[in-house]
Amino acid sequence: MRSAITAALVIASVANIPGVLTACGDKFLVPVRATRYTTPPPKRESAALLVYASPSSEMARMMNRHSVARTLQKAGYQVTETASEPQLASALSQRRWDLIVMDFDDLGLVAGRDGTFVTALLPVSYNLRGTQWTNARQQYPRLVNRPEKAQNWLEAVDAALESTRAARGRAQSQ
Repeated sequence: MRSAITAALVIASVANIPGVLTACGDKFLVPVRATRYTTPPPKRESAALLVYASPSSEMARMMNRHSVARTLQKAGYQVTETASEPQLASALSQRRWDLIVMDFDDLGLVAGRDGTFVTALLPVSYNLRGTQWTNARQQYPRLVNRPEKAQNWLEAVDAALESTRAARGRAQSQ
């Protein structure tokens, strides 16, 4: 009986040793600490995003339902939302945007502007299918099809900004 109590006390005291005392880093598996299988979030640089969503569009409904603007702001982006054509025109003339996010059906609103908007454009589609999707994807390689969750929006914005920065870097080095 006495040896069982002693063994239980030894096991309890060894199991309660803090993980930081046993090793530095994550070299050893400590029973009281969870393993770390997740990758860290990508390093994000601050960027100015202009989001245009017509109030009657599916894109506006999905952005409101999943709090996409708030998720992008938490990630460190400066988000400006516009919901009408005059607001969009005003925002485009006021400053240079790192990325413009808008519905594919509304791309005609920026088509007459200079070419810098095309390289910094992230179109979102909710109704393209088949050959329409293929043709649109050839014209706009960053076209996103029906992002459902806020995380999908964030990943699409991250990827678009990364490719835009890479294209600008290549243009500056030439």
